[in-house]
Formats: sequence, structure tokens, C-alpha cells
Amino acid sequence: DGAVNHLRQGGYDSVFSACPEHFTGRWARSEDGSVSPLNFAPAQRPRRQERPLEYLENGSIYVFRPEILRTLGVRMGGRIGISLMPAERSHQIDAIEDLAFFDKLLAETTPVSSGEALPAPRLPHVSALKRIQLLALDFDGVLTDNRVWVDGEGRETVCCSRSDSWGIARLKEIGVQVAVISTESNPVVEARSRKLGIPCVSNAKDKVKALSALAASMGIDRGAIAFVGNDTNDREALCWVGMPVLVADANPALNPLAVWVVRQRGGQGAVREICDAIIKAKDPRVWPAMAGEAEQNEKR
Repeated sequence: DGAVNHLRQGGYDSVFSACPEHFTGRWARSEDGSVSPLNFAPAQRPRRQERPLEYLENGSIYVFRPEILRTLGVRMGGRIGISLMPAERSHQIDAIEDLAFFDKLLAETTPVSSGEALPAPRLPHVSALKRIQLLALDFDGVLTDNRVWVDGEGRETVCCSRSDSWGIARLKEIGVQVAVISTESNPVVEARSRKLGIPCVSNAKDKVKALSALAASMGIDRGAIAFVGNDTNDREALCWVGMPVLVADANPALNPLAVWVVRQRGGQGAVREICDAIIKAKDPRVWPAMAGEAEQNEKR
């Protein structure tokens, strides 16, 4: 769904799935058994992180307009776009040995239902966390514990975590944007966002459209966006962003879409956990001071 939306909204003729990849040295073997470099000069070999980011086609998704196939006889042509997928979801099964690897990978999570264990936490690589420029949050079930109190006149109140508030404030201090994207039209969503000092798009029937517009206004590529969701109305947004994240008690049907499943439940420190991890990855020098300040603040 995310790839199809990307083709339509981006005006592409064909789209394929790929994962971001820093430089990998490639060598060719000669008939005499010696090897020679294909894509670099050994005497001028920079660090991987200093090379331009490349994209590795992973073979998972191909979307193309019919006329491309009819006129060119191939799947990829015209204006070509990439549907980003994380490296963790870009493996392929091409040999019998791959099955054992995937058995272990799938065993890391367990289905969530009443009385059963939460899925095992998954944390993305530090390099992926460093790329995040915008943290977009669903509201209900992410910034709240998904419960609502209703008084006799129909007014609704929700429960949020001050720990999440502190994490958001610290994340903004290091230059990462934070926003709320919610299908809810309840005034409490906008009120809480104002208190946190972050932009809010409420009553968002199309979260991908809302995310795309917000990212464009900020000049941020979707590959640098992390979106945190918890239920099936977040599916398209999770597919669209570069870093799909789930709280621990999210709907288990979404689990295959997530790069990152956090340890905490929605409204109970999940957002704080995410903010802390991004801060640690982006600027480990400021982390000890921030952690100490946060501890003292929570004691007060």
C-alpha cells in the first residue's frame, strides 16, 4: 500500500523497494584466483559513513504503470522512485540456510492477546536512529494509555505521561521535530499538543497525506521520519515512513510492519523510551547530563 501511494503521490511511473545502504566494497575474482576492486580505489578508500548513501534493491515490491511494461517490456522505466524499507526487513530466502535464520527471527516475537506476553522489544541500528529528523506520534494509545474517561455531560479526559513530555522537550532541544498526527477530533488532542509545544494535525482521515504535507513544510524526506502507532488505522502511515515504530501493546496485526517495537506501553513511557534512544544515538555527549537532569526532575 505504501509503495502504491508513493507512486501515485510522487508522480512516478515505477517504484521498487530498497533499503538504504552505506558503501560496501565489492571485488571481482580473476581466473588466476586474484581479486580486484570494482567500486573503489584501495589507496583512496574513505570510511563507509563518508560515502554517499546508496540504495540496495531488495526484491520485495515492484509497482509500475501498465504502459511501462507494454512499451518497454520491463518493470522499471520512466520516472523511477524508491519505496524505502529497513535493512531488517530486506532479507531474502534464496538458500536452505536462510530458513534457519528466519526461524530465529520470527521466534523473537509472540502474539499479543489477553493474558499473553508482549512482543519482544526490537531496537533499530544506531545509524537508523541518527537519520530521524521528525518523530510523528499517533495520539490515542501512544501518548495515552488508550483509555478515556467520560463525565455526565459527555466531556472526555485522557491519561498522559509526564515522562513522555520530558522526553519530547529534550528531543526538541537537539533539533528533532516532533508532531502529533491523529484521526481524533477531540479538543484534548490539540490541547495536549499545545502544552507540549508541538504541531498537531487532528481529524486526519488520511495520515499519509497529513504526514506528507507536514514533512514537505519542514523540508524533511519521508525516509527521515519515524511514526509511532498502535492500531490498524496507523497501517498506511507505518508503511509510508522510513522508521515505523509500535508501542509494546499495539495491535499484533501491525507487528510485521514495525522496524522498532518499544518496551513500554502507550501512555506509560513509550514515547520517552523512543526519545531517549534517539538522543543517545544522535548526541551521546549530551545524554549523561540529560539523563541526570531528567532523574532529578522526576524526583521533584
